[in-house]
Amino acid sequence: MGLQQVIWGVTVVIYVFCKACGVATLDGTIVENESAVPGGWPWRAALNVSGSVSCSGSLISNEWILTAAHCISPADLNTTVVHLGLDNEATWRLADIVRHPLYDSVTFENDICLLKLAAPVNFTTDIQPICLAAADSTFYNGISSWVTDNDPTARTLQRINAPIMGNNECQCYHQPQNITGNMICAGRLGGGRNLCQGDSGGPLMSKSGSTFIQSGVVSWGIGCAQPSNPSVYTRVSSFHEWINDTVTGMTPGFISFVSSGNDSDLNFTCPSEPPFLDLLPPFPAFPTFPPFPAFPTFPPFPAFPTFPPFPAFPTFPPFPAFPPFPTFPPFPAFPPFPTFPSRPCDPNSPSLSCNSENLIHFTNFVALSILALVLHAFVGSG
Repeated sequence: MGLQQVIWGVTVVIYVFCKACGVATLDGTIVENESAVPGGWPWRAALNVSGSVSCSGSLISNEWILTAAHCISPADLNTTVVHLGLDNEATWRLADIVRHPLYDSVTFENDICLLKLAAPVNFTTDIQPICLAAADSTFYNGISSWVTDNDPTARTLQRINAPIMGNNECQCYHQPQNITGNMICAGRLGGGRNLCQGDSGGPLMSKSGSTFIQSGVVSWGIGCAQPSNPSVYTRVSSFHEWINDTVTGMTPGFISFVSSGNDSDLNFTCPSEPPFLDLLPPFPAFPTFPPFPAFPTFPPFPAFPTFPPFPAFPTFPPFPAFPPFPTFPPFPAFPPFPTFPSRPCDPNSPSLSCNSENLIHFTNFVALSILALVLHAFVGSG
């Protein structure tokens, strides 16, 4: 019994460590829009940047994670950890962040990034690398593909069936944004389950036999599960050479994915009307409202009354002329004052004194005499 357990354990170790990339050892039958089987996506990585899990990635070797350039920048090196395994049980810090040198944050051209782990990963049944689409891979319109969805309303990781859509058709739904050859589209025209913020950087996968091959990296889209808005991914096969030149140590597994038949997207032209109009329900007919009632007719305003003209102002006779002022005769000339002989002033004489009191009496007498003459002249003239 003990020998059998040892043999079984050795067999499992050989199976796990020698098996090629892209094999989910616990994967069951894929059913779209259901919870992922535990261990079904052993390459999925969750990026925790500054304490928040905002993006995903995929393990492509024992030291490297593939994700989107818009998810992380070199400045996040010391604040980012990567979770791998069931329920994100294992955590690694980063040694390097390598964004594509031609990444454009406006057009999302070259939206791809490689993260080097600080220490190599030991592969287990629930931690495995995924294979990458080689440069000569072809993904025709309608090829079945899957993505994982970090649905916050679900307790477990969700998986979504997202058929490939050719770039010509995809361009019709994303005008004026340019869908370049370095991008690949996938999604359903009728809406439903699709990708949202938080799924960025995760893998778009197709299956060749029992091997999963990553064809795209979640890059951008419009809204969440909106009709006629297929999600846009970075085309992994376009960056085969850049990934090989950047990755050190264990080489990622590149596999050519070849689509069968003809690519119907080669001759696709956009319809004259936006294609999403055919997917929307018809607009309801506008209700018919009764006509507005006629405005009432009001009688005409009465004529303004005619008032008699204002009477003419009366004419007044001119004011009489004022009589001339009377002419008064001139005042008579005053008679000359009598001249009195002067006598010397004898201070010892009793009859005439030189003091000021006698002089004042004489002056008053003269003034009274002049006043009497004026009054006599005025009365005599009247």
